Formats: sequence, C-alpha cells, structure tokens
Amino acid sequence: MKKNYFLLLAVITLFTVSAKAQTPVATLYHNGEITVFHGYNAFSNAANAAVDDDIINLSPGVFGGATISHKLKIYGAGMYNLEDEKNATVISSGGGNNASLSLVFTNGANGTYLEGLYIDKSIQGSKTGGHPDQLTFNKCLTKSFYYNSGNQEAANTLNFINCILMENPSTIKRNCFNCYCNDYASMQPYGVANNSYINCVLRGRSNNSISLSMYDVYANCIFISATGIPNSQGYVNASNNIYVGTNNIFATAVNGENWLIPNISDVFKTFDGNYTLGCDFELTDAAKQYLGTDGTQIGIYGGTVPFTPVVGNPRITKCIVDRQTSPEGMLNVDIEVKEGL
Repeated sequence: MKKNYFLLLAVITLFTVSAKAQTPVATLYHNGEITVFHGYNAFSNAANAAVDDDIINLSPGVFGGATISHKLKIYGAGMYNLEDEKNATVISSGGGNNASLSLVFTNGANGTYLEGLYIDKSIQGSKTGGHPDQLTFNKCLTKSFYYNSGNQEAANTLNFINCILMENPSTIKRNCFNCYCNDYASMQPYGVANNSYINCVLRGRSNNSISLSMYDVYANCIFISATGIPNSQGYVNASNNIYVGTNNIFATAVNGENWLIPNISDVFKTFDGNYTLGCDFELTDAAKQYLGTDGTQIGIYGGTVPFTPVVGNPRITKCIVDRQTSPEGMLNVDIEVKEGL
C-alpha cells in the first residue's frame, strides 16, 4: 500500500508539472522526499543524483539517455500507447554521452528494475569495472544491445518480462518470459549457457535459420524461422513448443512434446511474422488447443505472466491544471488516475 501511495504521489507530481510545462519530467524519490527534474536531460539528471534503492518516475515524452550506476527502480508511462503515442516514455540517445546509446549500466547498477520504457537506441554494459548483473526489464521495448563477447559474460544475467526485443541480446545470459524476441539466434558459440525462454515468440534472423542450443531451456514457445533449415546443437531441453515450418527442429529434444505446424496462418489469427508496433499475437482456435507445460496456451498470452503492455504503476489518463488561481485563491486541478496492474 505504501508503494502504491508513493507511486501515485510521484505520478501526480510529475504529470501536474508536465501538464503545465509541456516538457518531459522525471521525479526522484529518496528517503521520503521527491525531487523534480525537467526537460530532455531530466532522466539523466535524476539518475546522476540517485543512490541505491531510489525510485525514478518518468512522464510520457522523449528523454535523453542516461548512465545507471546504482541499483534503482525506474518506471515509465509505457513502451507504447496505440491510442495516443504521446503517452509513451521514450529513452533516446545520449547514454554515456554517446549518441548511439540510450542506457549505459555500470556494475553498481546490479539489480536495477525498469518498467514501461521504449528504449530507442542501444543498451550497453560498462566496459570498465565489471559488467552489471540481474537487470530486469518489464514491459519494455528494446532496439539493440551492445555487450562484449566472450565467456566473461556468462555470469551476467538480464531478465525480460512482457518485453519486445527487436534484437535478441547476444553474449549475455538471459531469461525471457512472455516476450517477443525478434532476430533470434542461438548464442551458444559465445559461451553463454543456461538461457531460458518461457512462453515467448521467437523469430529467426533474416539471414539465418533458428538454431537451438543444448545449454538452454525452451518451454511453451512459438518459433518462426525466417530462412534456411533449422537445426539444434546437441540434445535440446525443449517442452511443449510449436515450430512454424516443416523441418523438425525438435528432433533431438530430450523431454516434453513439441509440434510442427507448416503455415503461420494456422498459428496466429493476424500476425504474419513481421512485427509492427502493438501487433496482436492471438492464436487461432486450433493453435489454442496446444497447451503448455502449465496447462495454459502456448505463446505470450499463456503462462503465469501473460503479455500486456500496460504498466503496473498508476497512470494519469487526464490532467487539467488551470494556469492561474481563482479570485478566491483556489487552483482548479482535474486529474484522472487509472490504477496499474
């Protein structure tokens, strides 16, 4: 209850200020106090002022990138809003003072949680002082990742829940739950093992076939191979998955039941294999008959965390603030708050 009260207070603060200033606003919550930052660099300034366990709330709008050096909780208004694109929180360039980066994480950022962000540029782990571990992205859209390759990455873990990954993270240990993973290819050659994909939709790289790693876990997923013949590296831990195609990618699966369905139109009602912002992954009635290991439907709408882009923190859906007080000294404020999940 205390968390929800703070989130509501912080959201009202940033939206009230944003409604008056028409600029992006970030609020930093630290030891019971809220500090407000304005403008394109508001997120970066808030992150620079933060310490471990602080909370940053971001209004809708476009923010410059930031370097995250502490364990933080960062909440945006959503990775997209089809009814009003202005209600998304977009993180653009400038992370680490680099125009090609949105976010840079140092090893001090271990355990950072991010929710409701459209991350427009690359995400990078610091090249100096170690690499961050146990970062969690919830309901975020990410464009790309830039991490060093090599076995040194195997100890670092990124967790994704209800995310849209336009480029699958390479050379990073990752756990994906109810995500759409575009540009997927096995990363086993880089020495990154024990990844897990649960209730995901994975689309193969445009110039490559899907290759399943013997070191990873795949359950309740749907695979779409862009081109080529799918193959598996050794014995694969794959249970209750669908592969859209005719080649038996699951020939070496060691447990569970997996299915081949030749045509994508027999799996999805509208999705044709090409992602567009906010597209629907609803299964056909026939495909819904294939159940996952937990008895729910396969794909991103099944499992314990069914996909939704709606963020968990309270959202302002209406905010009207008068520009001046009445003759009686009153300021009229009309705010409508929609509760998060």
